[in-house]
Amino acid sequence: MINMASIRCKIKFNLVSLFFCGTFVISSLLFCITYYMVLRDNKPSADLLNPESSNKTYKPVLRDNKPSADAITSMPDLSNPESSNKTWGWRASAESDGIAVCLLIRDDNDRLPEWLAYHYHTLPLLHLVVAVDPGGRHSPQPILKRWAESNMNITVWERDADYMPIWQIQKSKCNKKIRNPKRKRLYCHLPRQRHFVKSCIKFHKESGRKWIAVIDTDEFIVFNRAHDDEPSNGTRAVSTERKSNKLPTTGGDVTVLDFINGLAQKEYSPWRSSDNPCIIIPRLRFGAVESEKRKIYNGTGIDPDTGAEEPTGPARLDTLRFRHHAARGPTKYREYDPNSYGKPIIDLSRIPMESLEGTPLGPHAATPECKDAEIDGVYHSSLLRVHHYLGSRKKYFGRKGDTRRNVEKFERDATLSAGEDDDIRPWFKSFMKEAGTIRAKKLLAMI
Repeated sequence: MINMASIRCKIKFNLVSLFFCGTFVISSLLFCITYYMVLRDNKPSADLLNPESSNKTYKPVLRDNKPSADAITSMPDLSNPESSNKTWGWRASAESDGIAVCLLIRDDNDRLPEWLAYHYHTLPLLHLVVAVDPGGRHSPQPILKRWAESNMNITVWERDADYMPIWQIQKSKCNKKIRNPKRKRLYCHLPRQRHFVKSCIKFHKESGRKWIAVIDTDEFIVFNRAHDDEPSNGTRAVSTERKSNKLPTTGGDVTVLDFINGLAQKEYSPWRSSDNPCIIIPRLRFGAVESEKRKIYNGTGIDPDTGAEEPTGPARLDTLRFRHHAARGPTKYREYDPNSYGKPIIDLSRIPMESLEGTPLGPHAATPECKDAEIDGVYHSSLLRVHHYLGSRKKYFGRKGDTRRNVEKFERDATLSAGEDDDIRPWFKSFMKEAGTIRAKKLLAMI
């Protein structure tokens, strides 16, 4: 007699086995396809600055401030952007070779022109790696192209595969289905940011760079001159060096790198070879309080009445437009510190390659050495600080899909006004003079 129960059991068993076998085959096939696509996309990105080039890094010839006799005839005409000379630039030194920067960007084209011009002129920024967040809507290419014939080396990473390992991309849960802001930040932004910082620092080290800074497009490095509106008590008293006239003018003849090299030669802490190679620079948050027109244009050499509508004028630049800031140094404002963690500047020549092989760290502690430094930076003694600009409401919300930005945070910081600061102001007039009016306007033009 046929046992129907036994037959049904065998049929179910066979169907289940067939299901799992089929699932395994399909999963294996999908894995192979994904692996192939990632490998295919893992080749170096085409250089955005030169679409016909197979090399993703643009490296023009550097010009020394004091060129040799053979180089004089080929020096560029800085006052004429249409000059036939291929390379131009006024911030270069064979001895220092500039400062390198890592920049992860997403829809910040309205900030990028000012950021590039400022840091080229003040650091000087001569080696830049830009990673383009794939979630953005706008490419920075049109703005970066303005510097294609300058002596700034720009490397562009367009895909996650340019700086993230294959296993991390496959593991990533970052996709459009994630709607919760906190989960999207956890699965999308943070892994991308950490891997970029690690890969960028490693890239600069392998390229022989010495000093590197990790900052964003709303952050500007300035000399930290002392002011009457900052706290001073006990061990946190303002350092003598900041009170004196030893600190240069931001944007003047002495660049940040010139100053650092001078301090290192004098064995001044924390720039000595025996000190921690990672120095945390404290930040100062600037709100969205508008200054009156005469203060915005003060010291720029531009008439506030005739230059008010100028698309590249002071009223369009965050560094000149917004002067009101939070209280200096670590502080609590409505139960939080608006200045938050500082940003690192690192001497890569003293960072062993082994430090860059472990788990990626974030932008505030970019290498293991940074964890031994004060994460806030020591405002009362630091000779540098980072101005962190909130910007206008339009700029702030111009970065669509950024889970870190919302109305509550903007309103919280918009009214910050514990003091006013103009230390950064001299850079604009100096930049206009060195670049020449025609070229300066071209570089600062907004898109």
